Amino acid sequence: MMPFTTERFSQVPGATPKRTNGRYALWSGRPAAEDPAWCMEGLDGDEVQGWFLSTMTDRGLKLTLAKLRRDAQIAGLNLFGKAMIEYALRGATMGRASFSASNLPLMNACVSFGARLDRCEHSWLWTEGCNGSHDGQC
Repeated sequence: MMPFTTERFSQVPGATPKRTNGRYALWSGRPAAEDPAWCMEGLDGDEVQGWFLSTMTDRGLKLTLAKLRRDAQIAGLNLFGKAMIEYALRGATMGRASFSASNLPLMNACVSFGARLDRCEHSWLWTEGCNGSHDGQC
């Protein structure tokens, strides 16, 4: 899978690309186990280029994670577009996602496909303890 360099978890103190990708690899198993009907492969011809993993909830489609293969021949925007078309064909009319406001590629992809960025439901604030650590101890 391609590295997640623009997502919020890459900013966690002590995070490395390997640990961040490991987090996403573990995270990607949840939607596939809970609701495989809403998880799809992004194909280019017969070749799998990536995956878009989602679950259907009472609030609509929860767009959990899109990831490209490390050697993908398509751009993430293509994967995103193919998934949105397929989800619409399957009857999904509303979706929601969680992502960092610093992830401009994802925000631009959402807007380019007509998404309306509605409201922030949660936010995280990084703070340092008085000793310069992130453990909250003084």
